[in-house]
Formats: sequence, C-alpha cells, structure tokens
Amino acid sequence: MAGLRRILLAVPPAFAICLASCVAATADSAARPQGAQTVAELPSQGAAVPHGQPADASPGQADSQEVRAPSSERLEVALLTDPAPPVGSAADCVERAHEYGWNWDVHRKRVWLEEAAAAEPGTPDAGRALVILARTYYETGDVVAGDSALARARAECSDAEIQAFADVARAYCLALRAGNFQDAESILGNAADAWRGAELGGWAALQLGNLHRDYMLDFEGAIPRYASAAEAYPDSLVAEEAEVSIGECLAWSMVRHREAAEHFKQALQHVRSTRLRVRAWTGLGFSLMWAGEYAESCDLLSEFIEGMPDHPGVPLARAYRSYAASRLGLWEVAVEDATAFVASAAGQSGHPWVHHTETVLGQDAFRRGMLDEAEAHFQAALAAAPDAEAKATSVAGVAHCKAARGDLGGALEGFLAAADVSRVPAEQCAYLHQAALTALAMGDSATADSIAARMAEEHPGSHLTTRLLGYEVLPAPEI
Repeated sequence: MAGLRRILLAVPPAFAICLASCVAATADSAARPQGAQTVAELPSQGAAVPHGQPADASPGQADSQEVRAPSSERLEVALLTDPAPPVGSAADCVERAHEYGWNWDVHRKRVWLEEAAAAEPGTPDAGRALVILARTYYETGDVVAGDSALARARAECSDAEIQAFADVARAYCLALRAGNFQDAESILGNAADAWRGAELGGWAALQLGNLHRDYMLDFEGAIPRYASAAEAYPDSLVAEEAEVSIGECLAWSMVRHREAAEHFKQALQHVRSTRLRVRAWTGLGFSLMWAGEYAESCDLLSEFIEGMPDHPGVPLARAYRSYAASRLGLWEVAVEDATAFVASAAGQSGHPWVHHTETVLGQDAFRRGMLDEAEAHFQAALAAAPDAEAKATSVAGVAHCKAARGDLGGALEGFLAAADVSRVPAEQCAYLHQAALTALAMGDSATADSIAARMAEEHPGSHLTTRLLGYEVLPAPEI
C-alpha cells in the first residue's frame, strides 16, 4: 500500500550539555536479515569513522568511556524491491516525495508530488499525490494554495476514495492549524472506521499515531495507536510504517533507548520498504547514540552515509553522527557533519537538530579557544532551541564563554538563568553547581552560600550538593 505519509518529524528532546554521564554498556549483537533480496547493500565493515579516543579529546569529558570495536556480526541495510512500485510511476514518485518530506525538504517533496500527478493523470495515485501536495501547503499556512491543489484532485480524479481523502485531509489539517487536537483525532477516527480496509482507512489509522507523536508529543499514547493500525492492516506497508514508528516513539521518549534499539533491529529483519528500512537504520543509530554507544552509533550511521551519499536522509544521519563523534572526541568528523547539516534543506528549514549541531560547533570552537566563534554558535543554538532543555544548554554554553573571558558576573547570571529554564533536576543541579563555583571564584561567598542552600533544598540527594556544601571544588562540568 503506497501513499501513506507521516506529517512532521517529531521534535527530539534536547540533550544535556553539562555533566553528561552516559555509560557505555555491552554492545548487542543482531542477526542479519534472512533471505533478503537486495538491490543495494551498505558495507558491513570498514566504517568511515575511526574508533578510539584521540589525543585532542575535550578536557574534562565527563563520560570518558572505553571505546570498543564494533561487533563482527552486523545488520545490513538491505534495500528491497518488494513492495517498491515501478520506477517512474505515480506511486514511485509519491514514495520519493515521502523521503524528502521526512527529511524536511518541502520544496523537493512538492516537486515529486507534481511529478506523480503528471505521471498518471486521473488515476487514484495521481489524485492522492495532489491531496498530499495540498497538505504540504496547509501545514505551512498557505490555505489558498492548499485549496487549489485539492480542487485539482477533485477535478482530475473522480475516484470516490480520493474525493473523500480530499475532504478528510482538509478538515484534519485545518483542525491542526487551529490547535484543536480533539477535533483532529475525531476526524481521523471517523475516517479510519468508515474506510477500514481501504487506502484511506490505513492512512487515517497511521495518522492517529502521528497526531499523538508529532503534535501532542505523547509518545506513550502513540504506541498503542500504531499497534492498532498494524493489527488492522497486517502484512502491508501500513503495518511496516507502524512498526518503525513505534521504534521512533521509544527512541524519542528519551528513556527507552535500548528497547528502541532492539525494536529497530527486529524491524530490519523483515520490513521490506526501502524508505522505512532507512528510517529504521538511522533510528537504530540514533538510539545507540542516546544509550551512550557512541562508537557503534558512528559506525552504523557511517555505513548509511558512505553507502548512500545521495539519499535524502543523509543530512539528518550526519547530524546524529556529529553528536556521537563529538562525544568520542572525533572533532573533524563532528564539525564536518554539523556544518553540512546546518547548510542542508533541513537545516535551513528550522529542523530541531539545528540546535544540536550548532551546539557541537560551539563546543569545538570553545575547546580551540575561539570564544567569539563559540558564543556565536551557542547563540544560534539558542535561537533554534525547540524546548526548555535546549534553551538551558545554550544559555549555559554562552555562560561558559563569558567565564573563559573573565566576565564572571555575566557567567554567574547565565548559569543561574540556565538553572531556572531547565526542567531536568540533574541539569538544574549541574547549572547551580557551576554558578556556585563561579561565585566562589569571584570571592562572593554569600552568593555561593545562597546557591548551596538552594541546592540543599531542591536537590538534597545530589552528590554535587554534598560536595558543594563542603566547598570541595570539582572540575568544571563539560560544556
């Protein structure tokens, strides 16, 4: 079943900059997909990113882990012919459009949707492409262009399901634009029931999961909705997309990384769609990265990046690799990847990972003593921050630059501001700890005592609080 899409890439939660403490665990081995008929395979050995901690690793790195070589038994990204539609067909063009849309390249997505409409005019696949084209305009607030695309779909395709799809898509998108999630869910639920077993019913069932994941950021609520979609449409593209989407929910929840990694490994053993296998592969690299398996993550992402350099998903994969490489001290790789992502279509479209990649660039400039450059990157990261934690890490980065210049008053103000913005107790404590150390460096023991008292009240169980109350100065947390 073709023509099913997801709306937006969910905003990935911000990673903590100060006092990162991910601990590497034993790498999991995974079986290769059995019986896969491949049209392209990425190399299973010889990844582009080397392993090992280089001599110029950032000082004070909080998670200095032993770097291991990757497991000799590796998954492969097998890109399958089944159920790929014929090359050049309307369905094929829609699949290509989905790949660009997933990676935030709206312009190229629209180009491929227009190609789909022109490839087989008047057919359901062409009509479906025009409805999806309309949605790209509704999602960016251009209702006039959206209505124009829907008018074309209605005029050029008389198929009853496409006519209904146009009505449902418009009502759903306008409900989303109004922030009325309850109405949006009702619209999708009615369509899923009324068109159960048809293309429109499968689309609506998947969108129920996307609504909770991408707009409501309700990852746990999205999982059973995806599971219901997979159950209603077994052995179909709906089921495959639902399975991969469940893995993304696990990964983006930021508390179930290893479960997500196992889920993606299982998906790669039987998911057939090329587009979805790429999502599962990069999702696996993302999950391993947040689980602290930086070397394994770099290796996996490199296989995709080097094996399919022209794929629309490469910029986002490089963004993920930039963070993993920075944690390993592989700054050349990290900077090249981060720079490439910022310059990509996704980077220029306000993708949430602009914050993370600008942060990596700021960290690199800071370690090289280029404080003005570092602060500029942290300010850019702040401007792109998708949530409170991202804002806090950016504010703290600027504060570190001020401290390095000798502006301790400005640094103190910045660390306190970061603690106020953050919603994660461990990060709040880290920012307060740094603020207290800055106050001590200024000779302002009264302020340091006040911050210590706040830490004792708000974070009584923290080892940072215990050390600070005794004024045992710890090394400065890593930026």
